[in-house]
This record gives sequence, structure tokens and C-alpha cells, in this order.
Amino acid sequence: MIHKPTKSPSAGRIAPPPPQGWRATALESLLQLLYPRWCPVCHTLLPPNAPPLCLTCQGKLGRYHERTVGALDRLRGAHPMPRRVLAPYLYARDDAMALIVHDIKYHGNKPLARYMGRLMGTLLPLEREQIDYIIPVPLTPARTLERGYNQAVLLAEGISSVTGIPYLPHALRRTRFQGSQTHRDRAHRLEAMLGSFTLGSEAIPPDSHILLLDDVLTTGATLTAALNALADTPLAQVSVGVLAVGTVTA
Repeated sequence: MIHKPTKSPSAGRIAPPPPQGWRATALESLLQLLYPRWCPVCHTLLPPNAPPLCLTCQGKLGRYHERTVGALDRLRGAHPMPRRVLAPYLYARDDAMALIVHDIKYHGNKPLARYMGRLMGTLLPLEREQIDYIIPVPLTPARTLERGYNQAVLLAEGISSVTGIPYLPHALRRTRFQGSQTHRDRAHRLEAMLGSFTLGSEAIPPDSHILLLDDVLTTGATLTAALNALADTPLAQVSVGVLAVGTVTA
């Protein structure tokens, strides 16, 4: 099913929360006392109604620039070859973005994933690129059941809530999980990922421009395998979107 929320008039920026009465404020304060929220980077206590990432740490995140980091080169050999890689941030091992991604994937911080998706929808030129649909890179069913969610789908929800671009969470299916690939080079990762994705249960409308979405691009092996699953789909264009692009040492 195509997920297409109504685009708000304030799309393109993250609106502040609506004003609340004293009862709601008191409830928020009680919940903050019982279930405190902390910034995943600096571990500062977050006030009620604050974003799940403090603004100081958000402002210090390294920004990705196409001209200085050749992320598209990491997808050479994919069929179809994407038009470009769209990403707002950089990722390096043990940096602030690594802590954010770890908190999303392994600490169940779903609000943080959706918030980072909204930032992506705000910062990336998705409307100018005329993206028609977002396709999140899937996990295996067993991995999704274990984690309880797919972080790429949560990012897509956030992007869609800002831009109104619909997303197709079941357009691709992942058939197997290869375990951690951290210590493998690109060639071995590509070999391990062969045949890991197939078309899923949702039809992709023909002649559309899709954004294949994942959390992080490092060697490009996962995204290359996902792109290859789209080889026989009649698409107008394909772009790749990620929350962050890994540096050379990531």
C-alpha cells in the first residue's frame, strides 16, 4: 500500500509544537520525571516537547557535499545506476552521527529516526529533484521482527511527513541477512550481498523517479544489491537517499 500523508502548509520546515494547556504541560512534566529523555550524543536531559536530539549537537553534525565526497562512485556497477546520492550528513566511526544511528538501530529510538527523516525532508532538494516515490531498503522479516521496526521505513515516514512524497515500504524484499559486514572490504561485501533483494509485494508505478532510501552509505554494497533488484523495473530515474555518507575511514 502506498503511504501518502497529507502535506501540511508548513512543509519544508519543522513546525514547533502547538501550545498546550496547564494540564497537558503538567502531564508532560510528570512523564519527563518518570521517563526522562536524553540527547543520544551529549546525554543532556531534554526538556518536554524538545526534539529527540539537542539543537547544539544537531548544529555540529558534519554536512555532506557531493563535490568533496564521491559517494556516487561507490555505487558504480549497479543496474540501474542512480542519478545522484542525496544526503544531509557525514558519518564516521564513533562520531556524533554514529551515536545517533546506533541509538536508532539498537536502542529502539523510533522518535529519533522519524525526526532525522524530517530533517532529511527539510534539508534535501527532493521536490526540486521531482521524486515520485520513496522506497526504503528492507530488512529481512526475521531482522524486522527482532528489532521491531525498519529504521529506513521510519526515515521515510519522517521525509514523507514534511514533503508529502509517498513511500512504498514493501516494494522490495530482503531474502537473507549476511551478518555484520564491518570488517569486510567492498569486494567481499558485494559478493556477500549478491541476490539479497528481490521485488516485493507492492508494485512500483512505471516511469516514476524513485528515491532508494537507507540510513548510511559506506562501501555501497547494500545499496548496490538493492538497486540491482530494480533492474527490470521500468523506471524513469533512480536516486539514492541516505541519512549520512560514511567517510573513507567509516
